[in-house]
Amino acid sequence: MPKLKILVVEDDIVNLEIIVQFLGEQYEVKVAFDGENGIKIYKEFKPDIIITDLDMPVLNGIDMLKYIRVLDKNVKAIVLTSHDGVDYLLKATELKLTKYLLKPISKIDLFDSISLALDEIQRFKVIDTNILNVNEKYAWDFQNNILWCAGVEVRLTPKEKKILEYLFRNRPNIVSYEDLIEFVWNDYDFVNKKALKTMMSGLRKKIPQDLICNIYGVGYKVCT
Repeated sequence: MPKLKILVVEDDIVNLEIIVQFLGEQYEVKVAFDGENGIKIYKEFKPDIIITDLDMPVLNGIDMLKYIRVLDKNVKAIVLTSHDGVDYLLKATELKLTKYLLKPISKIDLFDSISLALDEIQRFKVIDTNILNVNEKYAWDFQNNILWCAGVEVRLTPKEKKILEYLFRNRPNIVSYEDLIEFVWNDYDFVNKKALKTMMSGLRKKIPQDLICNIYGVGYKVCT
C-alpha cells in the first residue's frame, strides 16, 4: 500500500522542520513556504492531506485552501495557527477543515489530527461536477459563478460573469452574438454588437488571451 502523501505549507522554517521530522518516517512529505508555492506543489504532488499555516507571505493559507477547494473537495486540510478563538474556521464549509492546531504543536496532537483525516478519507468521498479546470492556473466555479486564478478570485462585473457562464455552459459550441446579448442583457434590440464587443474587450484583459475566440461574423466560443 502506498504511503499517505502529506503537503506541509509553512513559512516558519523551525516549525516546518519539526513537522517534517515527526512525519517523515511514516509518510511521504512535500513542503512549501507560502500559499502560492503550495498550490503549485499540490498540483504536482496530489497530496491526501494538507497541513498549512494561516499567516504566510505571497498567499495566505486561507486563500490557498479556497483555491484548492475549487479543484478538490476530497483533500483533507489541517490548519496551524498561533491564535486561539478561531472556531469559526471549522464552520467555513467551503474550506472543509478537518482540524486546526494551536502552535506550538505537539506530536500527539499532530498524529491525532492525521488519524482523524485518515478516518474521513476512508469514510467519505465528495464528487464535484461544478468545477471546470480551464487550465493549470484558471478554474471556473459554475455554482457560484467565480473565476479563480492561482488561488485568487478574479474580479468580474456581473455581466462579465454572465458572459463567461454562458460560454462555459455551451462549450465547445459557438455562441452567436444575438444569443449572448439576449442572455446577458435580456434585450437584443436595446444592446448592439458594438456594446458586446466593448465589454468583451475589457473582459479579455482579465482572462487568458486564448480562452475566448471570436468567430468572425458569427459569435464567440471557448477555445481551450
